[in-house]
Amino acid sequence: MPVLPTPSPVDINTVGQSWTQTNADNFGFTQLPVALCLDRRSGRSSTTYELPNFDNAMGKVLGLRDWEPGQTLPVERTVGSTSQTFTPRGVTTRIISRPQNRPMQFVWRDLEQNIVPVLLSELYLGIEGELDTFLNTAANWDSVTVGGVAAPGTFAEFSDGAGAAATAPLENYGGNAIQPDADINNQLRRMRKYQGLNGMGLECWINGHVLDVLSRHPVYSGAGGGPGMLVSASAQNAGIAAVLPRDVFLGRFMAAHRLDRVVVMDTVTDTVRAGQTSAINFTANGLLWFGLVDRRGGDFDLRSEGSLDAPDGALCMAKSRDAEVASWATPGMETDSFAARCAYDIFSPRGAQFGVSFASTSADSPSGTSGIFANLPT
Repeated sequence: MPVLPTPSPVDINTVGQSWTQTNADNFGFTQLPVALCLDRRSGRSSTTYELPNFDNAMGKVLGLRDWEPGQTLPVERTVGSTSQTFTPRGVTTRIISRPQNRPMQFVWRDLEQNIVPVLLSELYLGIEGELDTFLNTAANWDSVTVGGVAAPGTFAEFSDGAGAAATAPLENYGGNAIQPDADINNQLRRMRKYQGLNGMGLECWINGHVLDVLSRHPVYSGAGGGPGMLVSASAQNAGIAAVLPRDVFLGRFMAAHRLDRVVVMDTVTDTVRAGQTSAINFTANGLLWFGLVDRRGGDFDLRSEGSLDAPDGALCMAKSRDAEVASWATPGMETDSFAARCAYDIFSPRGAQFGVSFASTSADSPSGTSGIFANLPT
């Protein structure tokens, strides 16, 4: 029996790059700033860099000195910084095996239609899920109460318009009282002072379910004379006309909150374990996060000891191995095996003060009554 060719790493990489170019924009994590780094394959388990303090660049009262040529120079100073450390971890998907010695046209078609899409989707969705967990964990971010008091490591919540927490979720418009624009701006006020400093962009990372709720709220749509004009049965005079198309809403939303970018995370995943009844839903179901992200452009390269790159902001993805599909032949099995692998870490260079996450459900909110949803949509 003649021995037919098997797919080479170049073949697999070519198919993988084609799939990535077509599909990468569908995943929120591909919008993260990237810090290129080394990992244990290069003899380094973690990477440490110096993050310059904002105080280096900020002017202070009477901070400028009068100076003319020939006068004494100001005292030299050092640039203050804080050490930041992250550790990328290698991950892999489950394995797909195929028999060897198949006709090459079948092998190529299998790579394009099954192996590469399945494995890279599984890998990308796994990263997406970890990003959502990172964004949607209260302990990772600070907030302020509806009264403006600092609340470290706590979800933000919506108010009743009178200085107290809402008594119903945002999807019900909190008894016709919630003004989400005011509550969001209340959370963003502490971050605006850094917007534009050192390449910082103020961003919103959100899910389509949340967009649907916000886009029909009167404070954004302008429907009726108040929230009651939209949701009250006795004063329903807006109807579907009050719902803004997504692109119109996003433009209005960005303008209202002076945002530099909105990232919509609408990928899906199975929310139960394998072997049980599937429950497909959005990966970032109920996500509403705001924060400062470093958008100076290009990847930060921390692979050499002398690098002065310093990723900043609330979000960054350290990457030591690009997502790829690896293959190998198992002796005696007469099969080619495939799995998607990469090595990365999602971390926050500046920490909790530079981001805020709203409670997805009322049960998650500090008051227990004022989340985005009563229960997460299914």
